[in-house]
Amino acid sequence: MDRRSFLQTACLGTLGIVVGNSLIDLNGVATLRASSRTTKTGQFKEIPLRIEDTPDLKPIGGAYHLEIEDLEKNILVVHVSENKYVAVDIKCTHKGCDVEYKKEDKGFVCPCHGSEYDLSGEVVKGPSKTALQSYRVTVTDEEIIVHVPVPGESPAPTGKVTSMDSLKQMTPKDTMKMK
Repeated sequence: MDRRSFLQTACLGTLGIVVGNSLIDLNGVATLRASSRTTKTGQFKEIPLRIEDTPDLKPIGGAYHLEIEDLEKNILVVHVSENKYVAVDIKCTHKGCDVEYKKEDKGFVCPCHGSEYDLSGEVVKGPSKTALQSYRVTVTDEEIIVHVPVPGESPAPTGKVTSMDSLKQMTPKDTMKMK
């Protein structure tokens, strides 16, 4: 094999590895680049996943790693039971490694330092002390929809606010009581 053929083969092999890793995570979870759509209220972005286009999510225990470029988010979506899906940030809050879903444990585990999280993202075992960000997921006949809050936007306050005047008179301490 001459030098030119060797270099072409080596470059194509490297390209294959790079492309392959962009489609499948090292932990075996398929990666999907997704785009968001704005909701009517503007407080959330929806990430729709067409059920027919996401075969790895069909079986219970199936998962996808979503890369949402316009939100700069990486979310792990998992099918945990019949018509129930959960979505959490994929990065461990301890050191930023990608967490993995463990079907048998019904939770998430960080392979780097052993932090464990339940299905809602709450810490079960350290060293991590902070929960994973979790996201609301809804299911329609055709889509699995992950709802991501828009940074800087917050939902309208809940509680017994009857007018804008009463809202203006509230102190920060009063608003904390509403949460």
